[in-house]
Amino acid sequence: MAVPAPDPGPPGHEPIIGGGAGGWGSRAEVLVAVPAVTLVAIGWATHAAEAWRRGMTEGDTLWYHATFALRFVQLERLWVFPGIAAPVQDPFPANAQMLHALAFLPFERDVLSPLVNLGFGALVLVAASVIGRSRDAGALALGGAALVMGLPTIAGTQPGQATNDVVCGALLLAAVAVLLHAEPTPGSVAVAGAAAGMALASKLTVTVPVAVLTLGMLTLAVRARRAGLAAAWVAGAVPFPAFWFARNWDLAGNPLPWYDLAIGPWHLRRTVVMVSAESIADFLPRFGTARHLWATGLGHAFGRAWPVVLLLALAGSAIAFLPGRRPAERLSGLAAAGAVVGYVTTPYTMMFAGGLFQDTIRYSFAVVLLGVTLAALGAAAGGPGWRLVFLLTAAVVVALNLGAPRTERLAPFVAGRLPVVLAVLAVTATLAATGWAGRRRAAPGGARWPVVLVGVATLVAVVGGGYLTQRAYLRHRYVDAGLPLDPVNAHLGPMRGQRLAVLGTLHFSPLLGVSAGNTVRYVDGPAGGRNTCHAWRRALGRAPADFVVVGEGGAFFFNPRPAWFDDHPSLRRVAGGPGGTLYRVAGPLAVRCGSRAASSR
Repeated sequence: MAVPAPDPGPPGHEPIIGGGAGGWGSRAEVLVAVPAVTLVAIGWATHAAEAWRRGMTEGDTLWYHATFALRFVQLERLWVFPGIAAPVQDPFPANAQMLHALAFLPFERDVLSPLVNLGFGALVLVAASVIGRSRDAGALALGGAALVMGLPTIAGTQPGQATNDVVCGALLLAAVAVLLHAEPTPGSVAVAGAAAGMALASKLTVTVPVAVLTLGMLTLAVRARRAGLAAAWVAGAVPFPAFWFARNWDLAGNPLPWYDLAIGPWHLRRTVVMVSAESIADFLPRFGTARHLWATGLGHAFGRAWPVVLLLALAGSAIAFLPGRRPAERLSGLAAAGAVVGYVTTPYTMMFAGGLFQDTIRYSFAVVLLGVTLAALGAAAGGPGWRLVFLLTAAVVVALNLGAPRTERLAPFVAGRLPVVLAVLAVTATLAATGWAGRRRAAPGGARWPVVLVGVATLVAVVGGGYLTQRAYLRHRYVDAGLPLDPVNAHLGPMRGQRLAVLGTLHFSPLLGVSAGNTVRYVDGPAGGRNTCHAWRRALGRAPADFVVVGEGGAFFFNPRPAWFDDHPSLRRVAGGPGGTLYRVAGPLAVRCGSRAASSR
């Protein structure tokens, strides 16, 4: 049943935030939205179950997301650059990686990491429902959220992984939800600001919408003579990103070390060079040559209905200009428009001349999520016809993406894990139904033993299931994950205290071991760009190592040849396969190439 909206007060004195409370919409809308959300949630759960079976296998997770989290654990502090991967990634704000580091601590394993993004996926649904209910359209907003979470590039890279797109998107949406629904008090404004600040501290792709929300809130507060609300927003929003920017200033001499900054008489020089950092905006003058690339990438990442997804995402900003909108709604629409501009100008979206565009489209998750959710509010204002069109469109897009086979790990669900997930859901539903029925039948003040029994059974199921999950995870983690270095990862997994020199691969996190006990030194390309045997051996010999990991074809630029290391007099082959080899170090590494290796230069 819809909840009456609060009294907005006299004309011209409406609250600058909140002012919206309602319900889910009609029963028919709920009956359409709930199955769509359920199917997407099951798909996400299968990916998490697969991660517990094999390990987290998404490329950026292996490269730096999970690796940075494990490095924070190893170094036992956050005020540090992780020191693995590319220098351009070290200064990234790392709230999401911090959460994975915290999840590592209870068991000294990363077994809880697949749960992190599932939690933020749940936050997406909660925030979307709150936004929708501000206009009696909770079901519509849930359907829109399901559409976005079911996109191939999101469903295939976020659940069960350490990627942070869903983290910043969920927090940005939560900030908007609080602004649209909460009472205009310093406490609620501080919570909204904290959510926005944590979003920015998780990923820089939300810089523009967070800046719009900040400037808008300060302007609204000043105009309403509510200085306390302005102070509350600043108090909530500033600390989280400020921590990471202060760290950068201390360690790199620049809070944004990717850019030259001029602040009055101060000139902070760029200390990090961004290679191939082209944005979509850089390619707009070449629209004729880039449009095919964009269409192909969008089709791969958003599915066959990608024009509809883009249209809905762009439509969300229109809410800022519809008549009868509350100040918070107009501000949210402006933030959605700013998010579009921010994404178009985000570096690396067209890296390597657009060659990775289909992989970087997931950077737009926050943009699309906010736009589609706000579009649900616009549809709600258009009347029953528009509401029906929006919800059916969302359901059709979800169905199309769930039914379309995907490649490159962008499947909507993992078929092999589906029976396990369905069995868990069935047991959970049975326990919940039993407890609910027992609670209804219990007389007031009478025995509650059915509820207690269900609670105990649930606890036993969670503990027992968790124990079995951890055992299976530790037994199979990165052993048969389908990665090029599976044999190497299986050998190094149980080890602790080993120093690894790694080259030819970017899959770092499995090499650190199950307990994050190994240290990794990444050997970048040889000095001067000389991809030769002698150059690689000189690069390898710069620091001590107990093992050397040589990948094959897993780095962007230079890939060494196995023959350059197979006849190295100080290396003993321990494990390996077609994707790479693990060598034990038995002597000095800086030696010249032998005749067999030199002949393959």
